[in-house]
Amino acid sequence: LESAGRRCLENRRIELERAAALRGKTAGALTALVLVGAPPSSCAQPSELGVLELEPGQAEAEAAFHQVELAIESGRFRDALERARQAVAALAADAGPMTRGLSEYAFGRAAIASADLAGAEPHLRAAFLALRSANSSLAFAVATKMTEALCESTKVALAREWLGYAHAEASRLELATSNRALLELLASRVAEIEGDVAGALTATERGLAIADACAEPACRLAGLELRSGQAIY
Repeated sequence: LESAGRRCLENRRIELERAAALRGKTAGALTALVLVGAPPSSCAQPSELGVLELEPGQAEAEAAFHQVELAIESGRFRDALERARQAVAALAADAGPMTRGLSEYAFGRAAIASADLAGAEPHLRAAFLALRSANSSLAFAVATKMTEALCESTKVALAREWLGYAHAEASRLELATSNRALLELLASRVAEIEGDVAGALTATERGLAIADACAEPACRLAGLELRSGQAIY
C-alpha cells in the first residue's frame, strides 16, 4: 500500500488488537470494541489506499498470521503455536521484511499466549527489526505487545528496553492518537513495576490528557484503561 494508506490500516489494527485484549478486563471494553470498529474516513475510501504490492510469500504470511490470531482468540493456544511454527519454518532465506516480520510476529504472539515469554522474545525481536526495516507501523505493535507482556511478568529491565523501542517507533511514525495514549499507559506500567509511583502517575495523567482531547472512538478505550489503572494509585 502507499505509505499513508498502509499506516492508517496498521494503526487501526493496533487499536483493534488492543480492544480485543481488553475484553472482560475493563468495564465497557466490549462496547468500545464495537465503537472502534467504525473505520475512520482516512481508511474508508479504497481510492485513497494506493496499489497493493505484496512481497513473494506475504499473502501466505498474512493468512497464517490471521489463523494464529483466530486460534488465540478461541483459546486454541497449541494450534496457534503449531501454525506459527509452520509459518516461520516456511520462510525462504531471502524472505522480504514484511513476510518475515508477520511470520515472526505470529510466533511471538502464539508463544506469549502459551505463557512462554522466553520463547516469544527472540521472535518478537526478529519481527520488530524486520517490520521496522519495512517502515511498517506494526513494529510499534510488536514493541507494545512485548512491553505489556514483560510488565505482566515484572521483568523490569527488559520492559524498559522494549518501551524504549516503542518510543522510538512513535517518534518515527505518524501514530494514531489512541496509540500515543497507549504508549503513556505502558510508560505508567513500567514505572509502576520499577516502584516509581510518581512516574506512573505522571504518565497516566499524560495519557488521560491525550485520550480526553481526542475524538477517535479508540481513545475512549484508552481512557477507560488509564482510569482503571489510576485507581491503583
